[in-house]
Amino acid sequence: HNHVMYPNILSNMDFAIQTRITTLYEMSKYVKKAWLTYFSIIIFLPFIRLLNIWVFYEKNANSAHENAWITFKKMRELYPNRRIYYIINTKAKKSINLKDDNIVLLGTWKYYIILYLAKVLLSSETRYHVLGDAQFHRSMLSSKLSKKVHVFLQHGMNGIKEVPMFHYGHGQIDFLIAASNWEKDVITRKWHYPEKKVFVTGLPRWDDLNIQNLEKGVITFVPTWQSNLADLSHKSFEKTSFFKSYSGLFLDENFINVVKDYNLEVNIV
Repeated sequence: HNHVMYPNILSNMDFAIQTRITTLYEMSKYVKKAWLTYFSIIIFLPFIRLLNIWVFYEKNANSAHENAWITFKKMRELYPNRRIYYIINTKAKKSINLKDDNIVLLGTWKYYIILYLAKVLLSSETRYHVLGDAQFHRSMLSSKLSKKVHVFLQHGMNGIKEVPMFHYGHGQIDFLIAASNWEKDVITRKWHYPEKKVFVTGLPRWDDLNIQNLEKGVITFVPTWQSNLADLSHKSFEKTSFFKSYSGLFLDENFINVVKDYNLEVNIV
């Protein structure tokens, strides 16, 4: 009784019929709240462009450490009077101890009002992650979100990955940033985005690095997310080519000598 069956297009663009447990924000009290909000603010919908509300969020609206949060923080510093908001769920906000008057909690009345009236969505994930665990629930709200401008701030150098649903024309992304001119070239050629929709800015989270530490000779390795390694035991992880490649480098005599000669600090995160 707590399951739902639905059609889905997978990340590799295959069609599938899937089942899953009904999530928290798909429960009737939230669905009713979304509909009540819609009928309450419907007369204001023609003024979306004038209100110019921007909404930031990250994966499942469940964190605040990626490009969306860094950009939101900076914009709050530079433009404190602009209508920009950050969406996150209650549990995550408490655990991270976030403090900002423009942080909006998932599932609240303010959350639904802001989403319906928002003009631009800016995130480190795809469009519907702003719905939290209800991102696969199709509703009036998700329909309205599909028509809003979505700016993909990325969460890594995605241009080198095979992610078909990120490609141009799939309705997930309207504009996106690139870490470099090289990545922009990959995105325009392989993801088929027009050049005018890709902006080379670097990743916002790089702007949050401690410059003083960087000037002291620090080498930081930041490997991209490896989904196939996520649930491995320590013993199994040590058998992977990923572990062997990095451990081989860190134990290499030439690498160790360079680190010592230049008094470098080496980190892997």
